[in-house]
Amino acid sequence: MQNRIFLVAALPLFALVVVPSITAQTEAVAKAAGTTEIYGGYSLLSNSFNSHSYASGTNFRGPVLNGWAAAVNFPSRGRLGIKVEGLGFYGTSLGDPTHANFFLAGGQYSKGFGRESAYVHLLAGLGHINDQALTLGGEGPSSNISVAADGGGGIDTPLSRHIAWRVEGALLFAHFTAASNQIQGSPNYFGRFSTGMVLRF
Repeated sequence: MQNRIFLVAALPLFALVVVPSITAQTEAVAKAAGTTEIYGGYSLLSNSFNSHSYASGTNFRGPVLNGWAAAVNFPSRGRLGIKVEGLGFYGTSLGDPTHANFFLAGGQYSKGFGRESAYVHLLAGLGHINDQALTLGGEGPSSNISVAADGGGGIDTPLSRHIAWRVEGALLFAHFTAASNQIQGSPNYFGRFSTGMVLRF
């Protein structure tokens, strides 16, 4: 009997605490498509830029590269926004340090699904890689600058009215090439994973 009385007394208190929190998260999802978003987080690249095939036919697949991702998405029309994103990836492959940075811009389409909101984006821009990457005899890349593109999407889970947690997957295109003709088949497509916090206002 006492348990029932406690349950009846605690139920209104539970409703006062939980319902506003759920409502705030639902409102955050509903407004996600029409708000400015600032994102920052960790990013991982599937393999290094100097993964290649030597002329002799031996293959080398470089290690994954760790880095960061930062983006701003400005609302434009309806669920469509204008997105600007920066990416950086760092590591060592075949004893050579790799530092690659990208600046991209394009469109992002967002839509709410229950508590979460999902989006897809398509971005284009430029990438820069350091002189020490893509070496065989110390000659470096044929060009430090490359056209780049990034297509993918992600899911945002609201933590509060203005903060969400993002998980993102994408395919990054870059066309860095080595100066040495002994290096062939350098990759142009890279899988990318990113996760971090989104601030909405």
